[in-house]
Amino acid sequence: MIPPPEQIVREIKARPFPANMNKKTLADIEADKKQRRQATINAIKGDYEGNDKKRFSLATEGRPTIAKVARVKIEAE
Repeated sequence: MIPPPEQIVREIKARPFPANMNKKTLADIEADKKQRRQATINAIKGDYEGNDKKRFSLATEGRPTIAKVARVKIEAE
């Protein structure tokens, strides 16, 4: 006959609660989030502004209606 399998010990030991867990407030988390977002925005802006490649011109930009829309937009502001 086959012997029964050995019993696995299912004991769970809890670790102590981290002391710094409650030191960070919601305002601190929001400030960190704002700083990370601003750093990401600045990095992306730097990639686009620092790019020395010229933007290619589209044939549709030469249409007279495009200039008219831009003029109306400027007048509206």
